[in-house]
Amino acid sequence: MTLATCSKDLKLYNWPGITLAGVYETPDDCVVIKTISWSSDGKSLVIVKSKDNPLMISVPFQVDKRLEPTSILKNISARSGVFANTSNTSVAFGNIDGAVCIYDLRKKRIINEYQAVPSSVNFLDFSFEDTCLAAGCANGQIVLYTSNTQPCASYSVPYSHSLSAMTFNKTQSDLLAAGSKEGAICVWDTTKGAALVTGKDHTGTITDLAFYGETVASVGVDGKFINYDLRSNEYTSCYNLNVPISSLALLHNSYEMAIGTSDGQLRSYDRRQITSPINTVVAYNAAVRKICFQPSSNSPISSRPTTKGSEFNQRHNIDAANKPPPASAGDFNPDFSPSSSTIMSIAGDAKDLENIYLHEMLPPSASQIDVQKNSISSEELNRFAGEMDEYLKQHKRKIEDKMLAEFYQMRIEISKQFIELQDKITKSWDGFMQYLRMSNDDEHHSEKSSSVQTFKHAVSDIKSGKTKKTKMKM
Repeated sequence: MTLATCSKDLKLYNWPGITLAGVYETPDDCVVIKTISWSSDGKSLVIVKSKDNPLMISVPFQVDKRLEPTSILKNISARSGVFANTSNTSVAFGNIDGAVCIYDLRKKRIINEYQAVPSSVNFLDFSFEDTCLAAGCANGQIVLYTSNTQPCASYSVPYSHSLSAMTFNKTQSDLLAAGSKEGAICVWDTTKGAALVTGKDHTGTITDLAFYGETVASVGVDGKFINYDLRSNEYTSCYNLNVPISSLALLHNSYEMAIGTSDGQLRSYDRRQITSPINTVVAYNAAVRKICFQPSSNSPISSRPTTKGSEFNQRHNIDAANKPPPASAGDFNPDFSPSSSTIMSIAGDAKDLENIYLHEMLPPSASQIDVQKNSISSEELNRFAGEMDEYLKQHKRKIEDKMLAEFYQMRIEISKQFIELQDKITKSWDGFMQYLRMSNDDEHHSEKSSSVQTFKHAVSDIKSGKTKKTKMKM
């Protein structure tokens, strides 16, 4: 078993001994490797660097100490990249300008381009069997794509304005987890648009997430390893590993797991006894950005059927066609087409499809409810429509009343604050005028005193002069 890790360089380690198997050293002008991703057969890695084009590295059965790129994707500029789960030749890339595309390694060209997202694409991940592609943006938004070129749903982590980690469940369909710099986590069922788990139990940035069994685990710079139960939708356990954690990888069908730390350590743990590591290796002199286990024959990725080019598994196509669409928990709500299957199945032909319409997230009106003919009587349908319309009217009135009450209360508070401010200004002005009056009075009094004193001195001088003259005559 091989564990791939990245920071400034790419390093492959033999597991579980954590012995170095191979190294790819990036050029000096490369600051860091942004992300890495295994192909479903475990034979290739896609590497996205902070500078220059993405590249591919083939990983032989016997890894050489020094690894070299097998190909450089010169016509691709990317900030993130991920292999499809059902294809060894399809890779999704996201760019700093919000562009999202799928590149075919065999055809050596872009086979599908999607509507750009609002900001830089920092995270990308395919859902189970590639029915959805999630793009995590620098502005905290997560945009979901299906086989259409336009987004079908949008999500954001509650209590947050950022996105620091994102992943799909690789064993259960349509479960998407995300974490934020504010320490919040959320897991959505994208078929229903419902949040299954929400929590804010980290005191710092959540750096990585992973699903295992009926649990989702989160790690962060606060050193915590926290578990949430997907059945009860609750926080279940928390372990403090006493080191800032930067990345996490769980070995499928095993209790073994690996973590990378912010100071460059690589550690192995047994989830049944997570209080102390089994093995520790100093891998880098900076944070370990990403770690991931090589898919094996029994892993959830490599054990599923793969596609070839634009062909796809017929059984899965039928299942996907009968499956409800990903529902929105944010900005968009898709129209579902039964022809929608995996993203890979229509790669290259997406531009010929009609664009889906994006609607606001509003409750359906009675006229939008699709009821099979002869399933209920027309009277029942009319009664249900009337009840639905009445409910919507009542709900609208409640919202309007609440908004008016809030607005009225806000106006009262602002008026009070304005009156208090006006009183303060008036008092300050009165005090200033009183000060000026007192200053003028003091100055006038001083001038009068000075004049009196001058007059007295003059009279005194005159008297003394007369006295002297009298004495002289005598």
